[in-house]
Amino acid sequence: MKVIQCDNQFQVLTGNSIFMHDELPAEVYIVKFAKMTGIFLETTETFAVTEKIYGEQTDKITKILNTFSNVDRNLGVLFSGTKGMGKSMSMRQLAKLAVEKGYPVLIINQNFDGIVEFLQKLNQSVVVLFDEFEKVFRMYNDDDSECCTQDKLLSLFDGTLVSAKKLFIMSCNEEQRISKYMINRPGHI
Repeated sequence: MKVIQCDNQFQVLTGNSIFMHDELPAEVYIVKFAKMTGIFLETTETFAVTEKIYGEQTDKITKILNTFSNVDRNLGVLFSGTKGMGKSMSMRQLAKLAVEKGYPVLIINQNFDGIVEFLQKLNQSVVVLFDEFEKVFRMYNDDDSECCTQDKLLSLFDGTLVSAKKLFIMSCNEEQRISKYMINRPGHI
């Protein structure tokens, strides 16, 4: 057992290997949530690209990463279209190239309260992937759940609440289920 203290909070861990990092290492992480511990990151190998890539996908992915490297603000990109056209494959390829360039990649495929605050805490440039964004994040919350909605993400995407620039990549099958306040606006998508 190991006990970690951060300010006045203590956390009991059962693992024996504990390392401290000043920044997230350049790897691919899945953002997860546990009721007792809150939000945490878990490394994953399942996002690796093993298939052969055809067409101009690599050029487009390289252009996105180069643009992100050259701007001093957040950047948002939306991959939209019908199922099977390569959106998820493009995201996996982008994740691989981002790690090669030294950026940590966070995959968000669940919706839970506190995700915006968690991303705001990250004081380094990261790539954040939202696969099937419109299915995970609804436009509006029509019940009493505490899940994050698309409108709560607007200020995060704008960069007004973020301490370091972030590249937000989203895929969607149904673009009409994406908030009109996000699409084609500077600072959003």
